[in-house]
Amino acid sequence: MSGEELKNHLLKHGYTLSEVAKLLGTPQQNFSQTLNKTFDIKSGLLESLCLKLHVDMGFFYGGTPFLPNYEKEKAKAEEANTDSRPVPKYMYDELKEEAYSYRDQINELQNQIRQMQKDKTSHGSPKKEVS
Repeated sequence: MSGEELKNHLLKHGYTLSEVAKLLGTPQQNFSQTLNKTFDIKSGLLESLCLKLHVDMGFFYGGTPFLPNYEKEKAKAEEANTDSRPVPKYMYDELKEEAYSYRDQINELQNQIRQMQKDKTSHGSPKKEVS
């Protein structure tokens, strides 16, 4: 696989070069230069990408005759539905943090409701003013 093929494959599956470079911990310009100059991507780079993107090697070699049949079928299914690509780890962490924040807000609101209900029952019903 050439750098150009890898770049096209990543873009086809919805990844931006800056996103992938960030996952790899390298400047986007360096990553782009590597892809533009490389005629044969080393397996080490692909392995790093597999770890960072949470995919297996079949993600890159879905069309090769060397994958077992079940891997070919998995690759075809993934290509047919690009929306099912895994969420990158840094995005997962951000979403997880956001979910915890919402959970904390919900808990706080539930506590406020309980306190209001407690205050209402402890004070009894409001007294009507007699004129």
